[in-house]
Amino acid sequence: METQAMAVREENWLRAIQAAAQSGKTQEAWCREQGIAPSTFYRWKQTLRNRVLSTQQAEGPASCFSELAIPEKYCRTQSLSSQDKILVHTKKVTIELPAGCSEEQLRRVLRAVEHVG
Repeated sequence: METQAMAVREENWLRAIQAAAQSGKTQEAWCREQGIAPSTFYRWKQTLRNRVLSTQQAEGPASCFSELAIPEKYCRTQSLSSQDKILVHTKKVTIELPAGCSEEQLRRVLRAVEHVG
Protein backbone atom coordinates (compact mmCIF):
# COMPACT_ATOMS: atom_id res chain seq x y z
CA MET A 1 0.00 0.00 0.00
CA GLU A 2 2.84 2.39 0.82
CA THR A 3 4.40 1.84 -2.63
CA GLN A 4 1.10 2.73 -4.28
CA ALA A 5 0.78 5.89 -2.19
CA MET A 6 4.32 6.90 -3.16
CA ALA A 7 3.51 6.36 -6.85
CA VAL A 8 0.45 8.61 -6.53
CA ARG A 9 2.52 11.25 -4.72
CA GLU A 10 5.18 11.13 -7.43
CA GLU A 11 2.55 11.47 -10.15
CA ASN A 12 1.05 14.49 -8.39
CA TRP A 13 4.45 16.14 -8.09
CA LEU A 14 5.23 15.40 -11.72
CA ARG A 15 2.01 17.18 -12.72
CA ALA A 16 2.89 20.11 -10.44
CA ILE A 17 6.39 20.41 -11.92
CA GLN A 18 4.97 20.32 -15.45
CA ALA A 19 2.35 22.95 -14.52
CA ALA A 20 5.07 25.20 -13.13
CA ALA A 21 7.12 24.81 -16.32
CA GLN A 22 4.11 25.62 -18.51
CA SER A 23 2.97 28.57 -16.42
CA GLY A 24 5.53 30.97 -17.89
CA LYS A 25 6.39 32.12 -14.38
CA THR A 26 9.56 31.58 -12.43
CA GLN A 27 9.48 28.47 -10.31
CA GLU A 28 9.71 30.61 -7.19
CA ALA A 29 6.71 32.73 -8.22
CA TRP A 30 4.69 29.65 -9.13
CA CYS A 31 5.51 27.99 -5.79
CA ARG A 32 4.54 31.14 -3.91
CA GLU A 33 1.17 31.28 -5.72
CA GLN A 34 0.54 27.61 -4.99
CA GLY A 35 1.62 27.84 -1.35
CA ILE A 36 4.45 25.37 -1.89
CA ALA A 37 7.83 25.80 -0.25
CA PRO A 38 10.43 26.18 -3.04
CA SER A 39 12.74 23.80 -1.18
CA THR A 40 10.06 21.10 -1.30
CA PHE A 41 9.42 21.77 -4.98
CA TYR A 42 13.14 21.54 -5.84
CA ARG A 43 13.61 18.40 -3.73
CA TRP A 44 10.79 16.65 -5.59
CA LYS A 45 12.07 17.88 -8.93
CA GLN A 46 15.51 16.47 -8.14
CA THR A 47 14.04 13.21 -6.83
CA LEU A 48 12.00 12.67 -9.98
CA ARG A 49 14.89 13.70 -12.24
CA ASN A 50 17.17 11.20 -10.49
CA ARG A 51 14.55 8.48 -10.85
CA VAL A 52 14.25 9.13 -14.58
CA LEU A 53 18.02 9.18 -15.01
CA SER A 54 18.52 5.94 -13.09
CA THR A 55 15.75 4.29 -15.13
CA GLN A 56 17.33 5.50 -18.38
CA GLN A 57 20.75 4.23 -17.31
CA ALA A 58 19.28 0.84 -16.41
CA GLU A 59 17.46 0.59 -19.75
CA GLY A 60 20.35 1.90 -21.82
CA PRO A 61 20.62 5.03 -23.90
CA ALA A 62 17.44 6.37 -25.42
CA SER A 63 16.62 9.59 -27.20
CA CYS A 64 13.76 11.68 -25.96
CA PHE A 65 13.17 14.91 -27.83
CA SER A 66 10.23 17.18 -28.24
CA GLU A 67 9.59 19.82 -30.85
CA LEU A 68 10.61 23.31 -29.77
CA ALA A 69 8.64 26.08 -31.42
CA ILE A 70 10.69 29.20 -32.13
CA PRO A 71 8.58 32.36 -32.16
CA GLU A 72 8.67 34.13 -35.51
CA LYS A 73 10.13 37.30 -33.96
CA TYR A 74 13.36 35.38 -33.25
CA CYS A 75 13.76 34.11 -36.79
CA ARG A 76 15.91 35.98 -39.29
CA THR A 77 15.34 35.79 -43.01
CA GLN A 78 18.31 37.82 -44.23
CA SER A 79 21.36 35.96 -45.42
CA LEU A 80 24.16 35.49 -42.92
CA SER A 81 27.87 35.88 -43.61
CA SER A 82 30.38 33.21 -42.65
CA GLN A 83 31.42 35.49 -39.76
CA ASP A 84 27.93 35.43 -38.21
CA LYS A 85 27.17 33.11 -35.35
CA ILE A 86 24.03 31.73 -33.79
CA LEU A 87 24.02 32.12 -30.01
CA VAL A 88 21.66 30.12 -27.80
CA HIS A 89 21.47 31.48 -24.24
CA THR A 90 19.83 29.83 -21.23
CA LYS A 91 20.26 30.41 -17.51
CA LYS A 92 22.92 27.71 -17.37
CA VAL A 93 24.64 27.63 -20.73
CA THR A 94 25.52 29.61 -23.86
CA ILE A 95 26.01 27.68 -27.07
CA GLU A 96 27.66 29.21 -30.13
CA LEU A 97 26.95 27.69 -33.54
CA PRO A 98 28.23 28.69 -36.94
CA ALA A 99 25.64 30.66 -38.91
CA GLY A 100 25.92 28.13 -41.71
CA CYS A 101 24.77 25.19 -39.61
CA SER A 102 21.83 23.29 -41.02
CA GLU A 103 18.30 23.67 -39.78
CA GLU A 104 18.44 20.08 -38.52
CA GLN A 105 21.64 20.75 -36.53
CA LEU A 106 20.05 23.81 -34.94
CA ARG A 107 16.90 21.85 -34.18
CA ARG A 108 18.93 19.13 -32.43
CA VAL A 109 20.83 21.65 -30.33
CA LEU A 110 17.63 23.41 -29.30
CA ARG A 111 16.02 20.11 -28.36
CA ALA A 112 18.99 19.18 -26.21
CA VAL A 113 19.01 22.61 -24.53
CA GLU A 114 15.29 22.29 -23.79
CA HIS A 115 15.89 19.06 -21.87
CA VAL A 116 18.84 20.41 -19.89
CA GLY A 117 16.32 22.44 -17.96
